[in-house]
Formats: sequence, C-alpha cells, structure tokens
Amino acid sequence: MASCAIANGHHQPSYVDDEIAALTLQLEEIDLISSEDKGKYHSGSLPDTQIPFVSLHAEIQAHIAYLNDLKLAHSIAYAVDTDAQAIADAMR
Repeated sequence: MASCAIANGHHQPSYVDDEIAALTLQLEEIDLISSEDKGKYHSGSLPDTQIPFVSLHAEIQAHIAYLNDLKLAHSIAYAVDTDAQAIADAMR
C-alpha cells in the first residue's frame, strides 16, 4: 500500500507531486532536444528520429493528466471524509 502524507491540507499519496515534477522535467528535456533539431524536412512530415520524442511527449502528458486527476480524487475523498460528520449533523 502506498504511503500517504498530508500536503496543503489534502490527504494524497506522497509520491504524486514528485512524479509530476519529474515528468515535467522530462517534458522540458524533450522540448529542448526537439528545439535543437535543425534538420530540414517537409512541413508536417517528421523525420524518423523525431517520432519517438513526439510519442513519448504525448505519453508523458497523458500520465501527468492522470496524476492530476488522482490528486483531485484524493482531495475530494479527503474532503468528504473530513466533512462527513458535519454534513450528517447538518442534515438532522
């Protein structure tokens, strides 16, 4: 089971922010490598050497979106758990 930590008042797995930061750095590195490519090729047609970078970039972006969704889900669950008694009391 993953360990959890309270960060900014939200209960979430402690690795999520670290993983998002690491993936963001990878995106920056991919962008840097891609921007340094001075190759001449037709517009809309990537050279074979760029295709893996484009694919990896998209995959990393999708994983970052997943991790942000995970953070939101944990935040909502924490809020519901924290406020459950107050909500129940208000409904009486």
